[in-house]
Amino acid sequence: MNADFQTWPAAQPHGPIEEIIADVFAVQGSMRMAPLMRIGRNMVICREGEELTLLNPVRLSVAGEVDLAKLGRVSNIIRLGCFHGIDDRYYVERFGARFWCQPGSKRYPEPVTDVELSEDTELPIRDARIMTFRAARLPESAVLIGRAGGLLVTCDSVQHYGDWKRTSLVARLVMRYYGITKSTLVGPIWLKYMSSRGGNLQADFERLLEWPFNKMISAHGALLDEGAHAAVERAVRHAANNN
Repeated sequence: MNADFQTWPAAQPHGPIEEIIADVFAVQGSMRMAPLMRIGRNMVICREGEELTLLNPVRLSVAGEVDLAKLGRVSNIIRLGCFHGIDDRYYVERFGARFWCQPGSKRYPEPVTDVELSEDTELPIRDARIMTFRAARLPESAVLIGRAGGLLVTCDSVQHYGDWKRTSLVARLVMRYYGITKSTLVGPIWLKYMSSRGGNLQADFERLLEWPFNKMISAHGALLDEGAHAAVERAVRHAANNN
């Protein structure tokens, strides 16, 4: 394995690993975007026997990796959105995990994709299925884990901000300027970049809303522990009426 140990991005501050439904865990991490500007980001961990699958991977501290190892072996890395991926190579090279990704996700060109994601892909997570945003200019996916009333896992498309943990004051001010408030919303910056000229993603969001789910967690913000479907539907309607 040709691991370049000097170029792995360092672990950044994060919280503990917490179980959110049976055999599914989350970590609320962070990302330094610029001086004084730090935003939160989340990783979801799915356990199948001894194997772990990481969605929206976030590198953990040494102590965090000790806790991760108690859950099982890191076997699969799934990139759901093309704007994320800074820690994907670390997990592939450090743990020998397989990398799952949609074609065309080139902002982070490494690691090399082992499994190309499509809506026909069988995921390494029981009771799970994937949806791709077909009308988006760049690759973006969402995953439904169909236990405990349904858990929706997104990247940047739909986000929920129940708190501002691990988000600096400067970042909060910038986010508010771009329309990101303490609520469930369609990512406004994401929507701008993903929508083609003269087109929209409404049909994709309508397909997403056909899924049954009561909880959701995105790559940013916090876990929405109940009432997620109604909250996402309101967010989609709001975005459609204001774009």
